[in-house]
Amino acid sequence: MRWPIHATGTGSHLIDAEVCDISSNGVFVHPYGDEPLPVIGSRLMLTVFPHGAGQGVSAVGIVRWTGPSRTHGCRGLGILVERSGPFARLERLAADEAASSLG
Repeated sequence: MRWPIHATGTGSHLIDAEVCDISSNGVFVHPYGDEPLPVIGSRLMLTVFPHGAGQGVSAVGIVRWTGPSRTHGCRGLGILVERSGPFARLERLAADEAASSLG
């Protein structure tokens, strides 16, 4: 699963990024390019666009981790989502997408 995400926050602006992993309470985000990653503790407004759809799902999150991810093979950041209700739906969509790709 690689869904586009737009994340904005004080002192940080991630335009070209993708969600590599999602759960009901968080996401792992891989920003494209070499821009500096937000610092741990940064508060971000997140909008995820599942399946590249024009309608996004938004939530506020806090950066909890940054750096290279062996699991995802890229650098990125782990973000804890504050009010995770909308992201629970995204977690189900991601699971359905993964199951359908297995055939």
